[in-house]
Amino acid sequence: MSQCRNGKDYERPINRTACTCDYEDFECDYGYESQADRCTKASWFDPNTPVGDCPEGDSFNRSMGYRKVASDKCTYTGSNFDKLKPTSVPCPLLKPGNLVVFTSSHQVAAATNTTVQFTLHQGYGSKNSTVYTWTFGDGTKPLKVTGYAMNHIQSHVFSTPKVYTVTVTASNKLGSASASVNLFVEDKVLGIKVTTPHGAQVNRSTAFNLEFQDQSLNPTSAGHVHFLWQFGDESDQARGLLTWNTTVNHVYRNKGNYTVLVQAINAVGFKFYQFSLPVYDRVRTVKLFFSTSTDDHNPKTEVWRTTFAVAIRLELTAVLDYGNLDVVVPPGLPTTADVSIQYHTLASVL
Repeated sequence: MSQCRNGKDYERPINRTACTCDYEDFECDYGYESQADRCTKASWFDPNTPVGDCPEGDSFNRSMGYRKVASDKCTYTGSNFDKLKPTSVPCPLLKPGNLVVFTSSHQVAAATNTTVQFTLHQGYGSKNSTVYTWTFGDGTKPLKVTGYAMNHIQSHVFSTPKVYTVTVTASNKLGSASASVNLFVEDKVLGIKVTTPHGAQVNRSTAFNLEFQDQSLNPTSAGHVHFLWQFGDESDQARGLLTWNTTVNHVYRNKGNYTVLVQAINAVGFKFYQFSLPVYDRVRTVKLFFSTSTDDHNPKTEVWRTTFAVAIRLELTAVLDYGNLDVVVPPGLPTTADVSIQYHTLASVL
C-alpha cells in the first residue's frame, strides 16, 4: 500500500511557455489567396489601400499577406517570421466616394423661410484635405468648406416655393464625387375663409368659394393645395369631395341647417374652416349694383365686405320694414351685393 508524502493539498508546478510561431500558425489575410503553399495577392486587391477608414495623418497596418490563426498565442522569433508581420505605413490620400446627402429629419418637403438641415455621409476616401462644395439650387452662392468634420452638416433657408436639388461635391487631388437630394418647398397655409353661400335652395346648385386669408401664400404654393369638402348631408360611408379647386358646387336635396367643413392641405401643413349653412325650400336672391365710386372705397378685404353687408342690411330693413334678410358682398370688383329673401315673404316685402 502506497503512502502519500506530499500531502493532499500539494500542487505540481506547471510552466507554460508560448510556442514559437511557425508557418502553420498563419493563414492568408484578406485580399490574398493560397497558391503553392504561399499567400499571393489577388488581382483585385491593392495592399496600399486601407480596408477601413484611414484619416490623413494616421497610419495603418499594411498586410504582408499573412495573419495569425484566430486565438493563436505563438510568438515571433527569428527573422524568418518577422517578414510576415504587418507593416505600419502612413494613410494615403484617397479619392472621395460613396457620398450620400439627406435632410437630417428625412423630410421630403419643407416650409418657406424655415431652416432645413442637411447631413452628408461619406463612405470612402480621404476627408481632412477634401474640399466640399454645397449648391442649394436657389441662386445663392455655393458654399465651400475644407474638411469633413466641419462640413458634413449644413443648414439653409429657402424663401421661394419650388422643387430644389441640393448637391454636394467632394474633391481632392485624386478626384471628386457628388451626391444630391431633392426638396419640395412650399408656403404654409396660415388661414382659409369660405364665403358663406347665400340663398341656398333645395335641388339647386350652391356655389362655395374659398379664399386664403394670408397674403403671403405664393400662387405657386396655392396651386399645390388640395381641399377636402364635407357638405353635411353625406351618408356615413361618404368620404367627402377631394379637389384642387377653390370653387365647388353642391346640390342639397332637403331643406335644413347643415354644417359645412373644408380642409386645405399641402405637404407642409393644413387648415380647416367650418360654418353653418341654412338651405330653404324656395328663396329669391336679388343682386344689387353700386356706382363706381364704391369701388374706390373697397380695399377688397373680408372685414370691409362684412361691414358693408351689415350696413346694406340695416338700410333695407328700415325701408322694407322686414328684418329677415340675408345680405352678402362677394369678393372682387365691381362691388355688388346679393340680398336673399325666403319665398313666402316676397309678397309682403316687395
